Amino acid sequence: SIVTLHLTVNEPSYGDTTAVICSSELPFIWYEHTLNETTTATHTLTNAAGCDSIVTLHLTVNEPSYGDTTAVICSSELPFIWYEHTLNETTTATHTLTNAAGCDSIVTLHLTVNEPSYGDTTAVICSSELPFIWYEHTLNETTTATHTLTNAAGCDSIVTLHLTVNEPSYGDTTAVICSSELPFIWYEHTLNATGTATHTLTNAAGCDSIVTLHLTLYETPEDVVEYDTICPGETITWNGETFATAGEHTLTLQNENGCDYQATLHLHIPDPENFVDYDQIPAVSKYGGRMVVINLNAIDSIFGWRPAEGDVKWFKVVGEVDNAFDALNGLGDPAELDEFVHTGYYHTALDGSVMPDSYYALIVHEMVSGECQEILRTTVLSSGAAVQAPQLVPTIAEPNDQLRILNLNPSNVTEVRVFNTSGELIENYTASEATEFVFKAATMQGYYMVEVQSENDKVTLRYIVK
Repeated sequence: SIVTLHLTVNEPSYGDTTAVICSSELPFIWYEHTLNETTTATHTLTNAAGCDSIVTLHLTVNEPSYGDTTAVICSSELPFIWYEHTLNETTTATHTLTNAAGCDSIVTLHLTVNEPSYGDTTAVICSSELPFIWYEHTLNETTTATHTLTNAAGCDSIVTLHLTVNEPSYGDTTAVICSSELPFIWYEHTLNATGTATHTLTNAAGCDSIVTLHLTLYETPEDVVEYDTICPGETITWNGETFATAGEHTLTLQNENGCDYQATLHLHIPDPENFVDYDQIPAVSKYGGRMVVINLNAIDSIFGWRPAEGDVKWFKVVGEVDNAFDALNGLGDPAELDEFVHTGYYHTALDGSVMPDSYYALIVHEMVSGECQEILRTTVLSSGAAVQAPQLVPTIAEPNDQLRILNLNPSNVTEVRVFNTSGELIENYTASEATEFVFKAATMQGYYMVEVQSENDKVTLRYIVK
């Protein structure tokens, strides 16, 4: 029996399968396998031929993705719409998308909401500084203005300006002064006359304070000097004050404008029992044809009073010099005295001729109410003085011009004294070893006497300033 076997050998079959999942789908159940990660697993089945069919699973587990994003906005941009979220403040929100692997892609938004900032600034200016420019604003008065900037957070920074405009102030002040108070110093001004001046200060608001000074100037009266004589025991009322003692009495008075001036009374009280005898009164020996008393201020200091010109008499002594004093005391023969017609401090011979060289007596006779009297006397010698005159004497000069005296004689030490018409000494110069001498004329016009004095000689010159 022949049996023929027809043997068929079948092969097992193999297969590959893949699965791609997200980790959120784990665990992954595949037949008997519980899978939790990307891996490979096999499973045996029976194929149609009755052989093993081995299937291999290639499992890929994909992870979800995560992302962070930020947004910084200003509150003026609220509400902030982000996907399904409507946000109104600083916060965090999430939104789920699908990534390229097909898994969740979770995005987280970090939202920051910044606020605008506000600021106030002030400015205080004076109206002289207008217009005031502040950003786009041109301001001309006290007001408030705003301007928008961007702050560090990128939001509006709103600045408010409070502008105050202050005005300058004005003031008036007056001053009434006397000329003796000049110069009048007022801030940077030196004023010497009635007028108006202004000065700028700073007021409490920091602006100009313009003060105007109205200055009124009154002339200060010249000082007054008067001479009077009373008898012992009498009193005199002078400028409202009563005096009974001899000497110099000075009052400070005011005129109608309120300016002070000095009034001086030289009060003399003669002693009827005694008289003062001076053998030398400051006098010019001889100038031209006249006898001249100068330096009357020296007479004031010697006598203590100044007699009126009508009480001054000049006499020529005819007899011996030794007899002059006896004659003046009434002990000699009055006929020996040749009285000149003029009385006062300047005298000329009766016939107008040049007074000859001789001794002359100056008599001051004071009679008060016939009750008390006083005689003051001196002797003046004019002999030889006239020949000492300088060769050149200018007689007319302008105020403050220079005068030149040539050929002084002697030239060793020479004093030059200038007197005004009242006999008051106003300048005193010294020239040493000079052959010519220059000095400044008087500052005001008038008639002046110049006395040139050496050690042994004296000569008097005259000049006119006009």
